[in-house]
Amino acid sequence: MRSLPYNLLSQAQRPDKEHPFDELCRHLGIEHRTTKFRHPWTNGQVEITNKMLKEVTVKRFHYEHPDELKRHLMVFLLYYNHQRPLRSLKYKTPWQALEDCYNLEPELFRENPFQKIMGLNT
Repeated sequence: MRSLPYNLLSQAQRPDKEHPFDELCRHLGIEHRTTKFRHPWTNGQVEITNKMLKEVTVKRFHYEHPDELKRHLMVFLLYYNHQRPLRSLKYKTPWQALEDCYNLEPELFRENPFQKIMGLNT
């Protein structure tokens, strides 16, 4: 059973440096690939996501303290994952898509995602 990805693509930071994240990925059996250094066109989805996060936070609000930004980001991420339907997921929320996947193939998951829902006791 797996609840972790088989491979992961992230932005290259420095081509000459090994990062502890790489070691963790190896330990978990995840192939960690990075985009080519100074090739931002391979980073399109990351850039779109960063742009969206900036538009709903720092471009609309002024934060007196970094904790205010952290709280606002958490509120937005909860909205995005549980209430915002996405066209790429056939107008389901990311959480609904995860539920569907779990209900169809629970053996792909290490843990039951329904026990990870944030609520009153978190």
